[in-house]
Amino acid sequence: MTPQIAILSAMPAELVGFPEDEYSDILYTGVGKVNATRAITEHANQLKALNVSVINYGTAAAVNDNAEVGKLYEVTKYVQRDMDVTPLGFEKYETPWGYKNISFLTTTLDGVTCGTGDSFWLYSDENKDYDIVDMEAYALASVCKKYKIPFRCFKYISDAGNPKDWEENAAKGVDLFLQKLDEIIQ
Repeated sequence: MTPQIAILSAMPAELVGFPEDEYSDILYTGVGKVNATRAITEHANQLKALNVSVINYGTAAAVNDNAEVGKLYEVTKYVQRDMDVTPLGFEKYETPWGYKNISFLTTTLDGVTCGTGDSFWLYSDENKDYDIVDMEAYALASVCKKYKIPFRCFKYISDAGNPKDWEENAAKGVDLFLQKLDEIIQ
C-alpha cells in the first residue's frame, strides 16, 4: 500500500517539472519561517488525523564541505540559525521554552544538519554548526514534532551563498527528488 504523503515546498520555482498531477497533496508554504509555520499549522490536525507523512523538498545553500552544489541530501538535524538569546542564559540556536535543535529517526546515515533562518545566507568563511542553510525546514520540523507528524526533508544544494547561482539552479533538483520519492514509496 502506498503511504500517504504531503509534499511541502516553499514555492513553485523549486518544483518546476514536478508531476503535480501524480501527487495530490502538494502545499506551497511561502518563503521563511513565519509563512512555513502558518501553512503547516493550518493543516496539522488534518495531516495527523489522516496519518499523512510530510516530506519537505526545497533548495538550500552549502555552508561547508559536507554538502556539495548539485546534490540532494536528506536533513537529519535542524537548528534555528538566527536564534541567539545567549545573553539570557540560553544556548545558541535554542528557542526559549521551545526546541534547541530537532532531529527525527531516519535510516539515512549520512544526513546533514540544516540551519534555518529568515535571511538568504551569503557566503562567509565563518565555521558553522550546520552543513546547509534554508529558510523553512526548522519551522516545518518543529510543527511536525509538536503534532507528532512523520517528517522527512530533502534539500537540493543550489548554491554556496550566491543568489545568482540559486536563480540558475533552483529547479535542477526535481529529478533527484523524484528518484528519492520512488525509493520512499516502494
